[in-house]
Amino acid sequence: MQKSIDTLSNHYIVCGFGRVGGEVVQSLNQNGKKCVVVEDHAEALDNSALLYVIGDAADDDTLLRAGVTRATGLVAVTGSDATNLFITISARTLNTGIVIVARANQPSTEAKLLRAGATHVLSPYRLGGRRIATQLLYPSIADFLDVVMHAGGLELRLEEFTVQSGSDLYQRTVAEVQVRQRTGANVLAIRRRDGGSVITNPPSEMRFAPGDVLIALGTMEQLHALERLTTT
Repeated sequence: MQKSIDTLSNHYIVCGFGRVGGEVVQSLNQNGKKCVVVEDHAEALDNSALLYVIGDAADDDTLLRAGVTRATGLVAVTGSDATNLFITISARTLNTGIVIVARANQPSTEAKLLRAGATHVLSPYRLGGRRIATQLLYPSIADFLDVVMHAGGLELRLEEFTVQSGSDLYQRTVAEVQVRQRTGANVLAIRRRDGGSVITNPPSEMRFAPGDVLIALGTMEQLHALERLTTT
């Protein structure tokens, strides 16, 4: 098990294999992503075919065994806000560039997790409530988004791509690049490199910069073509 984990890089670490963590792992697997589960209760992983580390995820040694220094992202979704906070601090200290998504059960914890180094903080209860309201008010939209985001066999998919220096998009405007004509993919929105607000229906004069994130809808072939435009 440890030898297999030691060969991984650019993988994802899921801390906490409860109901939320299990759903995260399932979604990562469906998207073809490599992941390692960190769990302190061995019985939770009985008969599991996953790669995992048994131990306290807030402990540096445990995260190092999970390959945190080589990982792309980490999810802290234990049932304890305090534990998620310590996991976030440890992970951010060991890997300054890792993307950390942390679970917050109490609203007062969200700001603390962000200060501790979490990239994103999510509340399952808030998300669940919003999803229920959306399903009630806009059932067709909710069903469409579910299918697009989670059905692996669907032709259309939503993906995001980061503009790199030296790519075809680098320092060029939306009008100059003509993404739709060249790839067939639809760029629905752009999040600027400073992590600011999302710009929907980007104006033609907008100039791409390294670090800008494109949110696009298209077939796998179209999205692969767009990915080639954003990378060097």
